[in-house]
Amino acid sequence: MIKLNRRNDSIGCDQYSPKLPDGETDETQNAKRVPLLTLYGKLGSDDPPSTEEIDDLMAATYSTQRILLNAKERELVKILSDWPFLNHSSYLIKHSSTLIGKDVQKVWDASNEDKFKDMRLFLKVAMKDDEKVEKRHTVVQQSLRVIKAQRNDRPKTSVVIPLLMLYLDEDTCHLYKTIQSDAHEADIISAATSPYPILIIKGDSVYEAKKCYVVVEQAHKIECDDFLQ
Repeated sequence: MIKLNRRNDSIGCDQYSPKLPDGETDETQNAKRVPLLTLYGKLGSDDPPSTEEIDDLMAATYSTQRILLNAKERELVKILSDWPFLNHSSYLIKHSSTLIGKDVQKVWDASNEDKFKDMRLFLKVAMKDDEKVEKRHTVVQQSLRVIKAQRNDRPKTSVVIPLLMLYLDEDTCHLYKTIQSDAHEADIISAATSPYPILIIKGDSVYEAKKCYVVVEQAHKIECDDFLQ
């Protein structure tokens, strides 16, 4: 019989649904949340907020964030509005790292380095259908052009995603879409034609992304650093 790590719950998370810390109530948690709204308003100003203060308040209210996110009738857009730092990839990643008990960015980067090369080689030989071979060639050539033009090897990793979608006969538009690099915010939201989370990429391709956003419930966007994040 496989025994779960005692620190983990039944779904493999480290902190999926933690109780409020000792001495904390809904009122004290909200008292810690409100200053986060003020700090968020200072982003990009001449008086930027302290990263340490934000980290402390986000960590102190993690349990309440989980309670809201786990609720059966949750309102995700409202949650992201009430906890605006979750709209930033760095804080969303910190939240996720607490959730699973691992640094998710390091795990993902290590996985890219260790496995994506092998996946790329597998996908090169696995697709034998003539139509797929032709499409695979087009996808690979597009990535190689960007590598040559930008002198950047990042597309060698990124190309695995569209190749995997091709291999699985999945439509990439369910996972990501590209729009013009000068598109307005309304264009980003309108490009999300599904209520499920989708990545909207400003740029000519997944390899030439100027900015990336995850759009949630066709109403809210979370900015990401790049396509792979």
